[in-house]
Amino acid sequence: IWILKNFPPNLWSSRLSDIAFVPSCGRLLKMSQLFFSGDDKLKIIFENEAQQFMDEESALKSVEELMKYSQFMLPSGLKSFDQISQEDVLHVAQSIHTSNPKEIPTNKLRMILSLAEEKKMLVRLSNL
Repeated sequence: IWILKNFPPNLWSSRLSDIAFVPSCGRLLKMSQLFFSGDDKLKIIFENEAQQFMDEESALKSVEELMKYSQFMLPSGLKSFDQISQEDVLHVAQSIHTSNPKEIPTNKLRMILSLAEEKKMLVRLSNL
């Protein structure tokens, strides 16, 4: 944590990019495998899917802002909304499909459909 707080990302990001050190649901993952929890849109999409974020009680939570993705400074950082992949969209859609329809927030449905359209995968989701 001290290194992350006291040195610029260009000095530590390449050394940490391939190391699984961020705790999430009992596992250690690379920064690039998780999303930045400070983004409200990500919280909506991945609601009830804690494995997508760093553990809330992690000591690293205090430096999470320093670990988030930046194209030039930290390309292997915690993913932002723009880094949501087709696989992420498919995972959320499958989770929605198996959930009780009354428990799914409308804003989550709208957002995931918008993402699916943007990523040109509406046909792929039509099989759910």
